[in-house]
Amino acid sequence: MSEFTEKQRKNREISNANLKPFQPGQSGNPKGRPKDPGITAGQLKKLDEVCPFDAKGRTWRKYLEERGLLQASQSPKAMGDFKDRIEGPITQRIGGDVENPIYYINVPSEQGKKDIERVMKGERT
Repeated sequence: MSEFTEKQRKNREISNANLKPFQPGQSGNPKGRPKDPGITAGQLKKLDEVCPFDAKGRTWRKYLEERGLLQASQSPKAMGDFKDRIEGPITQRIGGDVENPIYYINVPSEQGKKDIERVMKGERT
């Protein structure tokens, strides 16, 4: 490991003297992350402009509404995506059924956990 020269050591001391830790609750970046409007903001602005691809001269909003419905009517996958957008996705069960239900047991004590392990192995208490 190389040793610092006297000049490097002094520069380091001066540099470290300028360091001040943040106070509790104080941010190192008070202005926060720069706000990026993202792609969606630009798309939202364009929705009410006339769509150049539409022979009927409708806005992007109307054009995309019709295209989305047409696509949903022709594709089961697109219909599923469309319904998920409108109604939200269907909640799915996590395994189990009437004959084989899933049981959740919260066992806070170590002894209780050992007892459960013995029962799961088929041992009797």
